[in-house]
Amino acid sequence: MSSLGFVTGIAPRDRTLVVIFLRGGADGLTLVAPVADDAYHRARPKIGIRESAFKLDDHFALNPGLGILKNVYDQGHLAIVNGCGYPKPNRSHFRSMEIWQTANVKEPQPQGWLGHYLDHVARGTAVAAGAAPAAGTAKAAAAERSEEDRVMAATLPQGVDVSVVVLPAHDPADEIAGTMVANALQVRGYRVTVMSVTALASEMVEMVEREKADVVVVSALPPAAVTHSRYLCKRLHAKYPDIETVVGLWTWKGDMEKAKDRVACARSVRMAGSLCEAMEAIHQAVQPILMKRTEQKAK
Repeated sequence: MSSLGFVTGIAPRDRTLVVIFLRGGADGLTLVAPVADDAYHRARPKIGIRESAFKLDDHFALNPGLGILKNVYDQGHLAIVNGCGYPKPNRSHFRSMEIWQTANVKEPQPQGWLGHYLDHVARGTAVAAGAAPAAGTAKAAAAERSEEDRVMAATLPQGVDVSVVVLPAHDPADEIAGTMVANALQVRGYRVTVMSVTALASEMVEMVEREKADVVVVSALPPAAVTHSRYLCKRLHAKYPDIETVVGLWTWKGDMEKAKDRVACARSVRMAGSLCEAMEAIHQAVQPILMKRTEQKAK
């Protein structure tokens, strides 16, 4: 997802990964039929596919309705993995869906498998397939994953209202990345408003006031992330010098402290390079607010 580079941290902006998850709507033996398998035809005498003009090899063929994919396959741009599964299949529909979405057969987790993996790639903590981590590394990676899960699972106390306004720094990719942050916050109890990238900087500042924002998230992708986020922060802090601000410089490869020196117009700015870092920064920013509101509620 190059335009959402804060997820991967490595892909160039001219490449895009699209993941389509067909939630219960795809039958693998109908999409890619084992037309040469007698057992398949015995098991499906009426609904099995017997003929297809789009054979992949001597055994498998694409569904007749998927002919458009045959050229893609022949050009080497499409790979098909058959027989996917996991040990000891769970017979609960809901738990099975959860396992497929998270790739965790042991226990529920807040992140999906793809987002979890790519976030580790962005931070350099992913282990290549088949590679055995060195002694101590696996333990450290497990501890880091545990810490990441803690950050991503943190929710607001029930009945406490915290408002977050997300400001895209420059282009539609910034807005999409900001929307992903907003989605992660909303399911954890935050009240979130995402501004359109077409809004003027003055309109964004007005929205901060209108929504009584406790935290502002500035979303910015390369190549001009620092320049655009600095401009937006300057406009924001001219009116609200003390507002808690998290600047997401997604996929930033340079020194984050130096970037902060260039971006920050106020002491209340926190920097983040990934979704997990942004969530942690927001969590830290709202702690004084939560304490104050919890005390007020107790009175």
